[in-house]
Amino acid sequence: ITFDLWGTLLHDKSNILHDNLNKYIDSKIGQSYRKQLPEKNVTKEQFLNDFKRICGYKEMKHVNSLLRKQIKNYDAYFDIDAVLQLMKKYKLGIISNASFITNETLKSWPLKKIFDSIIISYQIEIKKPSKEIFDLCSKKLNVKLENILHIGNNYNEDYLVPKSHGINTLLLDRKNKHKEVTERITTLNQLERYLKKIEKEKL
Repeated sequence: ITFDLWGTLLHDKSNILHDNLNKYIDSKIGQSYRKQLPEKNVTKEQFLNDFKRICGYKEMKHVNSLLRKQIKNYDAYFDIDAVLQLMKKYKLGIISNASFITNETLKSWPLKKIFDSIIISYQIEIKKPSKEIFDLCSKKLNVKLENILHIGNNYNEDYLVPKSHGINTLLLDRKNKHKEVTERITTLNQLERYLKKIEKEKL
């Protein structure tokens, strides 16, 4: 079983901290640079060096201060325990469209250790919903792609397009927007029942 990260397992504690960092990066080196970070293999150190070279030492120190706040600005969703229940029976993975900031965040997340594979798009310069990123995850998990179930909250990136690639997908519809979707749950607490249902259907 693979999971999306943000909006599925983790969320920002404060949107203000997130927005402050984005606005500062946009104002200094441009929105296009920031939006490309999930597709560029840029580490925190490389980012800060780029920022210093383009904007100056003072600006680099300020963006580093904002980064440190954002890296700690996360919490797990209330239903995360439902994922813990799966670790005995399934191999677990994370596939996230994100930059080095997420990698830094995960260093302090205690539950990181329960996942057998974690792929963050910036590391391989490939984003969901590309089939390549799912292929890579299946190889890392040593599980055939057709035997993987991917769960996430983004309708296109986690559900619709991967499904068109032949991947088993389940939409986590926390805001109850897509009632027309049959492969859908609104909380991770419904996941165990869904898994039992599809296992029964296979018999």
